[in-house]
Amino acid sequence: MTLFGRLFGSATKKHAPPQDVKDVGHPTMPERTDAPMEAVRDVPASEAAEMVESGRVQVLDVRFEHEYRHHRIPGAKLVPLPALSDHYQEMDPERPWLVVCEHGMRSFQACSYLNSLGFKELYNLVGGMSAYRGKQEGTGISVHSNR
Repeated sequence: MTLFGRLFGSATKKHAPPQDVKDVGHPTMPERTDAPMEAVRDVPASEAAEMVESGRVQVLDVRFEHEYRHHRIPGAKLVPLPALSDHYQEMDPERPWLVVCEHGMRSFQACSYLNSLGFKELYNLVGGMSAYRGKQEGTGISVHSNR
């Protein structure tokens, strides 16, 4: 067996998830969901900016507070992803929601979770706030910034 194989195991060896993975969940995910993503659509940053500017969507920011303070979409509702399972009831599942994070991964997880709860219209910002060039506010926004 190679050194790599001894350190990391066989590349062909498949590991089954623990039986209690649904109970344990992912550390940043409120809970694991396997629901079809019927109500979720990925949107590029340019389209997301148009949706926000036109008022077509409510904005849910699932980043942590320090990220939100640094730069955010004006009027965005902050609910960090780990707290989403405690605060989703504060959101109207009938309204369209643009869900954002810094790079688009946590927002995808949040969309999956909200979809499983019956939210009707969810948009995931592809590339997250790092790609968003619409109007922003926060401590990290400068006069000379493109944001």
